[in-house]
Amino acid sequence: MAERSWDGHTWRRNEKGHVHKGDCHFRGRVGGEDCWCLFQADPHPVTWRVTDTDLTDASKGLYDHEGHTLYLRGHTHSEQECAGVHKFQRDRWLYVPPETP
Repeated sequence: MAERSWDGHTWRRNEKGHVHKGDCHFRGRVGGEDCWCLFQADPHPVTWRVTDTDLTDASKGLYDHEGHTLYLRGHTHSEQECAGVHKFQRDRWLYVPPETP
């Protein structure tokens, strides 16, 4: 389990040699088991009206995945914080699935 972390949608392999510590990931529960998570909360579907400005604002924690806009509570998008999980493209933040081996 320590070789992977939950990104809110799927498991991602950690970089080779990575050692979990309190400032790199968050502790959480997935499927009833304790695990390491990349974000402090799982994403939630947006049920309110968002503007184009909201979608471009990194501080809102909004992103698109499979045709849905999702919200990550307490998250601000940045290259460092998103660690390849989200990227800004075509005027909005998008989820980037992990590469499969």
